[in-house]
Amino acid sequence: MEKAAGEFDVAIRLGLPDDDEMHAHSFLAERYLEMARASCESFEEYIASPHIAPAIEHFEKALLRDREGGYGYFSEPLNRGRLRALDTTYNLVADAITDSQGEAATIRYLQQKIGLSAYLPSCPLLHSLVKLAALYTLQGQRERARVCLRDLLAAAPVDVVDESGEEQEVREKAREGLRCISSQPVRDGGQASAKGPSRPVAADLIEPKPKDHHIVPVWFFVGVILSIYGVLILATGIYGLFHLPSTVLANLHAGVWWGALLMIVGGVYVYLFLPRKS
Repeated sequence: MEKAAGEFDVAIRLGLPDDDEMHAHSFLAERYLEMARASCESFEEYIASPHIAPAIEHFEKALLRDREGGYGYFSEPLNRGRLRALDTTYNLVADAITDSQGEAATIRYLQQKIGLSAYLPSCPLLHSLVKLAALYTLQGQRERARVCLRDLLAAAPVDVVDESGEEQEVREKAREGLRCISSQPVRDGGQASAKGPSRPVAADLIEPKPKDHHIVPVWFFVGVILSIYGVLILATGIYGLFHLPSTVLANLHAGVWWGALLMIVGGVYVYLFLPRKS
């Protein structure tokens, strides 16, 4: 995967037509995120991964090429859905910025990132919008928080299927936040008192950091698949011991050896990459 990513990087540096470059950046962004997920078991490791910065960079370059060329690439539902991964990554980075630099720095970060998709018919960064609304609420900037939540509720679906119900949950959270903000008492100047209900509302909007949650490395699933194939091939090979097929070199019973090898390799991958609680 790293070799393929490197080859695409070289192709971009050598020069590609703008639309091809946009597709290459989008492809590379997803590959770098896959490499980050494969090598990390927790969100802390994920954010610290050296693959995260290039993934974000390539996503943002793809957005820039799409905007400048007017291709409508990220306006298409399938490609709009690809930005969910970018949205999640922005949120995790924002959490880290809040911990290290404070809320004001996080607000500037999210404002800049959300602005990158302003050319689209509606914002696809739903989690980033709700987090920015929560931070505005903490700062007593009620009107700005309201704008973020309204933009979120007016946005087209990012995950059209939404099997997990995650997007629906984010939208419900935005509706509840909007109702709470609208019911806050207003002081002179149009802002809610910072000592009033702003913090409870913000707490409802801010998604809690996942606890004891681990990203399952892709290599664990590779191990499972290899093990399953090994079992099937070994079973076929054992059957061949008693019902020798009329093929060349059948007496070597390659199915037995090959199946056993796949089972061993798969077992090693499963053991090495088995998700474990820290």
